[in-house]
Amino acid sequence: MKRFFLISIATDIWTAKTEKQTFEWQEGSLFTIPLNAAHQLFNGDGRQLALLLGCSFAPTMINLMHNEDFIFNNDFVFNDRYDGEADYFRGEGKVVGKKMLETNFIADVRAFDKLDHDPSRGYGRNVQLGMGCNSMSLHMSEFPVGTYKKAHRHEPGAHILILSGQGFILEWPQGKEPVKLDWQAVSLFMPPDQWFHQQFNTGDVPARYIAFNPRGEKFRTKGKFMNNVSLKDGGNQIEFEDEDPAIRALFEKECARNGVQVNMGKR
Repeated sequence: MKRFFLISIATDIWTAKTEKQTFEWQEGSLFTIPLNAAHQLFNGDGRQLALLLGCSFAPTMINLMHNEDFIFNNDFVFNDRYDGEADYFRGEGKVVGKKMLETNFIADVRAFDKLDHDPSRGYGRNVQLGMGCNSMSLHMSEFPVGTYKKAHRHEPGAHILILSGQGFILEWPQGKEPVKLDWQAVSLFMPPDQWFHQQFNTGDVPARYIAFNPRGEKFRTKGKFMNNVSLKDGGNQIEFEDEDPAIRALFEKECARNGVQVNMGKR
């Protein structure tokens, strides 16, 4: 006899001007809650907990307004962002510009395949994600076994969630020694303000991560994006040829310890 289990893991969304809309999700799902929309999450599994990670501007807004009633009891409806569209959470999305995908739902970020090759940060593939017409942005990156990314720095607030793979990250303020932190799937990092950080894949499968950022390309309020521009050109990225040789030596040592071949090529 076969046994089938119905697992109900879902979210209800509604505003003062729309009916409740329900969509289902699973482990690895990524979705956005429309701005100021009411929402309720359900875990009908009955056998295991559902662990969620959420990023928002709530702390910033609370600090700016100093009025919790305005923040939590404001019924303003942003119809321009969400008006109860039936396909809002279907996840098809649309490509904007060169590599920005606007979508409100991804069924499983670990299996998501709309990443394009991006040499600006070194090895691997990348996609920029715009969700819910929000000021916050995300990008997802995957890089091969035996490779690592170029070091760069930026303002605080970025949250880096490891989705798959095994390796380590180096973080350091300019002029100081790097701090080494090992990571695996579901590790989470938040690089401090203007600290260089660099991810290394020393495992036997491609490494994938998703980064939640406080600002993005679509609604930028400052000038040129400098995170992938070389320090030599006034940017915030250290090119491979300019990095401390000790970094490559450490990476090769860690790969050898794990029985992984280095695939970085020659300098």
